[in-house]
Amino acid sequence: MTRTRIAPFFLSLPLTLVFSCEVAGQCGVPVDPVAGPATGVGGRYLGPSDITPGSARRPTAGGPGTAAPGAGNRPAAPNTGGPIGATPAAAVAGPSTGGPGSKPGMRPRPSGPTTGRGLAIGEDFTRWRYWWEFNKYPFLDLKAAVNASESVTDSDEFFMGAGKVSSLDSLSPTEAMIQTLIMPRLRQTLSSTSQADIVSACMLALAKIGQDHEEFEILDLFRARLQHHNLRVRKSAVAAMGISQLPAAIDNLSDLVADNARGRRLVGRSEVDDHCRSFAAYSLGLIAYGNQDLNVKRRCLSALKLGFKDPGVSTHNLRIALINGLGLIRPNIEIPQHSSLLSGTLQVLENYYRLDLSQTEQVYQSHVPTAISKLLDGNEDRGLSGHYRDLFLAELRGKLGKRRNHNSLVQSAAIALGYLARPYADKSSPDAAVSLALQEYADKGKDRQARNYALMAIGQIGGELNRAALLSTLENGNKSMEKPWAAMALGVGAFNRFESAPLSLGDPAVGRALHRWIKKTKNPDSKGAMAIALGLAGYGEAADTLRELLASHQNQDELAGYLCISLALLKDAESIELIRETMTTSVRRPERLRQSAMALGKLGDKTDSLLLRDMLTTGSLNLAKMSAVSTALGFIGDRRSIEPLLALLMDQSLPNMSRAFAAVALGGIADKELLPWNSKISERINYRAVVETVINGDYGILDII
Repeated sequence: MTRTRIAPFFLSLPLTLVFSCEVAGQCGVPVDPVAGPATGVGGRYLGPSDITPGSARRPTAGGPGTAAPGAGNRPAAPNTGGPIGATPAAAVAGPSTGGPGSKPGMRPRPSGPTTGRGLAIGEDFTRWRYWWEFNKYPFLDLKAAVNASESVTDSDEFFMGAGKVSSLDSLSPTEAMIQTLIMPRLRQTLSSTSQADIVSACMLALAKIGQDHEEFEILDLFRARLQHHNLRVRKSAVAAMGISQLPAAIDNLSDLVADNARGRRLVGRSEVDDHCRSFAAYSLGLIAYGNQDLNVKRRCLSALKLGFKDPGVSTHNLRIALINGLGLIRPNIEIPQHSSLLSGTLQVLENYYRLDLSQTEQVYQSHVPTAISKLLDGNEDRGLSGHYRDLFLAELRGKLGKRRNHNSLVQSAAIALGYLARPYADKSSPDAAVSLALQEYADKGKDRQARNYALMAIGQIGGELNRAALLSTLENGNKSMEKPWAAMALGVGAFNRFESAPLSLGDPAVGRALHRWIKKTKNPDSKGAMAIALGLAGYGEAADTLRELLASHQNQDELAGYLCISLALLKDAESIELIRETMTTSVRRPERLRQSAMALGKLGDKTDSLLLRDMLTTGSLNLAKMSAVSTALGFIGDRRSIEPLLALLMDQSLPNMSRAFAAVALGGIADKELLPWNSKISERINYRAVVETVINGDYGILDII
């Protein structure tokens, strides 16, 4: 994976119940296998509950699901509506959202996921899988595989009137399909209901398409919902303006961030609430990211800088949103005028990062290193990279001041160093000190999460000596804590090497070591890490073993899902039938269904979406099944799913959630981008230092699909 690619996105459904169905994925319906599905559309739960900054003030002018005063660190209530947010709320305790006496960065007493019946389930947020689920999409590159030109054997008669589709086309939808079929139906549905789930899902689908129709402008549809009575709908409207990446939204978003008279008129309230202001900051970053026009980037930067300098910006939500928004500016140093844009953005972030602040604000500061690492992607000015490499190296070593002692600062410094340092090939390598410091911290550091991030950074940096250090950890490290992370780091390192030298033969030594350990370990979690690492390393010799493990571990949904993904990464065509069987027998197992469907899509199996399409229209339409199927269809992006999805969307006799799921899938199929839109935000994020508007399993920016 080249360092210049920024992308995410999200979580699979891994944990015991934490990601029940990628409602945690695309559509968001929390499903507890014991208690049954809750309602809610649009998100996925990505983060832990033990370190999230608390909320000084939770908005109360919203729809169902808004926390009551004093909710503190109690498990999140089931989501009862809204586009954003569909965690397995009944099954998961989301990040702490504060309450009287709570502070950012405070570690609440463990509450953990629950079964929906009050029984707590412990969850270890230092597990490797959290990192993978936040960072996986650049590795999977799913739509590129599905959209590859290939003869299409399924009939396209349904579309022949909308663009004369050739049977030799790829499976992505044509412009004519988007303009004549999808957009008009989404608008018609949006205009015919005020139901929050459907309204939000339709807006977000139109935003992913990101273009106007000849008969209407999509920003007008979003602005009209900024005064909706439901908070989630208002936040969806703000997010949709940014997801669209249309520069015409900049002025409105700037007013919302500033909470000025124009912004208050837009929302029809005496003030723009903290959450909408935060979403507007992310949206400005998304627009800057998606446009190379210098003036567009400058306007977004100006609005974000003004918000950052506003002395009234004291809430953690807006502060962190502004930092992450600045990290999305994406200047191009090859264009001379962009150099000042880059330096100006970096200076704002560095000035804040160097301030001597309280423990609470150190959590906010911890978002700066990863934002800076994104800004420097593709901007190979060694002076700039070296300056920030040295700054974050000092942070890792505890050299920036005795008061700077919050673990999140070291965690984020480790992540950023993985993208700023050059490979550690030998002792004379220019950034050898960085790799040596990361190796030392990974071995002896005081914070377990920072040690894990340090291992991943070693893999990202690469070089023969880093590879040797990771192989040593794989052989000698703690089985449950260190080996899985060392395996993932080795896999990422091998993937990066192959990306930079596609004609290479891979890394047989890494492959052999991983293959040996996946056969030795009994721990399912470690097996999953080894499987994904083998896929990333491209070690095809392990395919037979992986197929055998998949056949014998069908009842372990999480492991089975990762084995499917591993085989897909290996491009193992022999596994298609086995993975297809896994998918077709997973109707009541949404995690396994979603993972196996994505694996088939990655393998280019053209029957994948047809099987999923049939699942939508046959058998029971329970929410768990609908969520997993719609999520997979949206990720895969096969135009042959459009017809049944449109039928579901327009059928007013169906439950609201079924129609909302259909809109989510349609937005995924017609998405202008190959990777999920919020992958730009989730990649590299320090998910141990988030706040509720980033992730809370309900209505954070990363909870929206």
